Formats: sequence, structure tokens, C-alpha cells
Amino acid sequence: MSVTTQVTRSTGSLLGVVSTVAGSVSSAFTAATKSISLLDNYVSNALEHQQERIDADNAQFSIRLQATKAMEMSELYAEIREFTSKSQEHHDDYAKASAIIGQAIEAGKARRAKLASTNG
Repeated sequence: MSVTTQVTRSTGSLLGVVSTVAGSVSSAFTAATKSISLLDNYVSNALEHQQERIDADNAQFSIRLQATKAMEMSELYAEIREFTSKSQEHHDDYAKASAIIGQAIEAGKARRAKLASTNG
């Protein structure tokens, strides 16, 4: 067999091996791409479900907060009525104290607003 024939056969064998390897690499990339796509779909779906859970939790939190605070305020109003109904003096003292506390709260708000405007 001539050298040219051997080189031709070797080159043909080498090209066959390269073609087989290229096919295997292409198959591996195709499988990897499909796996990544499946994983992406799974993560996107899980993210959407989690967001729906968060939305539901936020709605429940808002309802529970509103109900709890309304009940607390109702209890407070009942306590105030009970206290102020004891006597006219209790009623008057409560009104005076409430006014003093209201003024102190408003003064504090004004002070904080002034500080915020000078520091802002």
C-alpha cells in the first residue's frame, strides 16, 4: 500500500472520529440546553407560586391588623366610658389630661418636623 493511500485512509479515519466526537458534543449541548430550560421553567413557576403566597399573606395581615386594632380601640373606648362615667370629676380630669397629652404630641411632631427640615 502506498503512503498516499495510507495517509488518505488515516485522514478519513480521523475525520470519522472528529465527526463522531462532534455529534456527541452536539448531543451533550442539546441535553444541557433542555435541562436548563426545564430548570428555568421550574424556578419561574416556583417564583410565581411564592409571589402568590406573599400576596395572600399580605392580604391576611392587613385584615388581621385592621380587625385587631379596631377591637383594641373598642376596648379602649369602653374603658374610657367606664372611667369617665364614675363622676363628673373623673370626666373633667380625663378631658384635661387628654388635652395636655394631645398638645404634647402635637408639639413633639412640630419639633421633629422642624429638625427634619433643618437636617434635610
